[in-house]
Amino acid sequence: PATTSFVGGTRLTVAGVGFTGAAEDISFTVCGAPAAVLSTEYGQAVIETPPLVTLHTLAAYMPDAEPYQLAATAIGPNSAAVFDGDVSSHGTVTSYVGMDMGPLAKAWLTALWFFPRLTGQDSRVQMMEAKPSFQVSNDSVTWEDIPGLTALAFVALGWNKFEDLTVPPAQYVRLTHSGSTPFDLVELRFYGYVLNSTDGVDCAVDVSVNTTDTTAVATATLAAAVTYASGSTPVVTAISPASGTAAGAQTVVLTGTGFTSPQSLVTVKIDGIDCVVQSSTGTSITCITGYRPAIVPDALGMVVWIAGVGEAALQCSPYMYIDPWSSPLTWRDGLPPVDGDLVVLPKGRNVLLDIDTPKLLYLLIEGTLIVDDTQDVELHSTYIFVRGGTLQAGTEAAPHQHTFRITLYGDRYTTPHFPIYGAKNLAMRGGLIALHGVPRTPVWTRLAATAAKGAKSITVRQPTDWQRGEWVVIAPSHYFFYEAERRQIQSVSPDGRTIHFKERLLHNHYGEIYTAAGRAIDMSSEVGLLDRNLQIEGDADSWKQSFGGHCIFHSPGRHHKVEMEYVQLQRMGQKKLLGRYPIHFHLEKNVENSYVRGCAIHDTFNRAVVVHDSNHLLIEANIAYNTRGHAFFTEDGNERFNTFKDNLGMMSNPASSQLAHDVFPSTFWIANPLNNLIGNAAAGSSHLGFWIAPPQHPRQASVDETQCPFQSPLGTVVGNTAHSNGRHGFWVHEEHYARQHECGDDNEVANPFIASTITNLTAWKNLEQGLGLTKIAKYVIDGTVAVDNGDAGIEIGDVGGYRTTGHV
Repeated sequence: PATTSFVGGTRLTVAGVGFTGAAEDISFTVCGAPAAVLSTEYGQAVIETPPLVTLHTLAAYMPDAEPYQLAATAIGPNSAAVFDGDVSSHGTVTSYVGMDMGPLAKAWLTALWFFPRLTGQDSRVQMMEAKPSFQVSNDSVTWEDIPGLTALAFVALGWNKFEDLTVPPAQYVRLTHSGSTPFDLVELRFYGYVLNSTDGVDCAVDVSVNTTDTTAVATATLAAAVTYASGSTPVVTAISPASGTAAGAQTVVLTGTGFTSPQSLVTVKIDGIDCVVQSSTGTSITCITGYRPAIVPDALGMVVWIAGVGEAALQCSPYMYIDPWSSPLTWRDGLPPVDGDLVVLPKGRNVLLDIDTPKLLYLLIEGTLIVDDTQDVELHSTYIFVRGGTLQAGTEAAPHQHTFRITLYGDRYTTPHFPIYGAKNLAMRGGLIALHGVPRTPVWTRLAATAAKGAKSITVRQPTDWQRGEWVVIAPSHYFFYEAERRQIQSVSPDGRTIHFKERLLHNHYGEIYTAAGRAIDMSSEVGLLDRNLQIEGDADSWKQSFGGHCIFHSPGRHHKVEMEYVQLQRMGQKKLLGRYPIHFHLEKNVENSYVRGCAIHDTFNRAVVVHDSNHLLIEANIAYNTRGHAFFTEDGNERFNTFKDNLGMMSNPASSQLAHDVFPSTFWIANPLNNLIGNAAAGSSHLGFWIAPPQHPRQASVDETQCPFQSPLGTVVGNTAHSNGRHGFWVHEEHYARQHECGDDNEVANPFIASTITNLTAWKNLEQGLGLTKIAKYVIDGTVAVDNGDAGIEIGDVGGYRTTGHV
């Protein structure tokens, strides 16, 4: 048999008779995997071997391959709906649903997600009664349970995610159950890799040809025709340099194994452009890059091809064509941008931001702008618009180490406001914004001991990486939110726990565990760090008009992703203007791959983080300080399955020029109960810490009478803290009657109430109630502690609504 690289790419001539001359009418497989058809004649065809993906080749030749969502033939009754990617549809699971990878492939699962039906009907109870289990099989007769995923006793709201699975590869994977009651499932996803079911030795080549009779297909098999072999798999382990200008003429050295000589047998292509090989040995290839046009085809990447063997495996990052902003060669006519210019980075163009920009009018990113991480860099513009392109500073695995600052400019009255996106903005309509600052440890913590008025130091519970010159905020301990204090660090003790300030504290800040009725109650003030090395800010004149910068992400129907972590935002938001917030996900629908993590948002003119008609967003470990109006805000009532986790908010100030209820700001304002609040601290607002405020139907831009938030289930609400708020610590107002069928019958028998649970809430020193519930039904208050609140610890108004009572 012919031998080929495990990465594929070997060109084979297949001889025979009856091959059609039209490539679209003929298909080949090698080891069961589709092979590219390069040319056909009646008596022969030239094909290119596909990669062979096995556990061995993934580890040896593709170590950086990322898991992906698997697709295959759906099995089981009503299974098509649970794999259609549409969260508005559902399938009823009567026995099982799953996937069949086919006889020549196997699924190697690394994760699985499932989403029970909630819209219209909460099916979690039926699902838990059915005791669902996940199984794999290689013959569809003998099934093996996936460890830890058998007879699930708990089903959460929204996506139930099981990651880091250890599951043997299998042809079949399914969700089944042992109960007699069917349940409705919205979506089911399997993540991992599709593996070849063979080891690649003596593989068959199969051909199928469409005949003149369009209903018939002719097939043939050439047995034991191809063998994949390690000895036929070249490997590139290093590329030097890793990048260079699109002008070309850069000498590049590839180091690895399995190469060959003479050089005429070696081809290197980068973004489809020849890197002309100058020399080649068994372990080294030297080539010179060619000129890369500003606009290139969509199929980008790097291919190293050895004649008679195939493609080389890349075990390092591919070479990147990227032009430095500082080079005249990057710009048309050799003229770099100046103040007031409009700059366009077209699709396919990569630019390295290696110097401070002038004060641009407009920067349109349809290609890629990567921030240089060898020095501090600043980007200045009135408008920055990512339209299908990429703006990147660091990655999640390799955060940006230097300072990168974006400053946004504009005047409230003279700067033009674009429809939807406004002015003085960082905006996105499709594409990727990836801003990864240096992780700070911790983002926020609590006092380990009381800090008295007049003290110039505090002691915190855990070691910090906080530095001299940085700023921290300390939450109030009394009833008044304005006793929060901001202080600059003078020095930090060697263990990172004692923080010394330049100025004395003006108020007492409690740092003890209080004991009442034999129970330990944590009433220590929170302490948060405001500094980050990635920064987005309005210009220095923003204060004059309360007109700061804003970030708006609005990408209807387009692929989009926002990764924003450890970014500092200040002088952001625009007073009196709806939709102009520091961070704003606007009508984005599904944003399950996006997140805002570890950011510090302070001194704003309009909120902090706003989620508007967007679902599945993660907002985690952020700080909001000295904001106007509601800080963490879901807007219309159709926002669902978003998770607010481990965030800290303090100094939430009234705003008289926004929505009517912004004069009573809440640090967390949640319009639809079907969101998650986990481990957050609302540590000082003029009025409220948490406010769940369900409307009867979504409102404003999202009017939808098929949704009834006031009857939606309550998400996971656990481990939150509310203190030093001017009115309520945690408030559910005006009405919330969660029912089995949302928007269903008012009859309690036909459409019963379902439980809404608030777990382990700690509420102290709020001027009115620690926990206030107005019009509710079937609430479970579990493990809540309310201490030293002004009017009441827990106050419950109209229980059971206007028809029933007694549901607490």
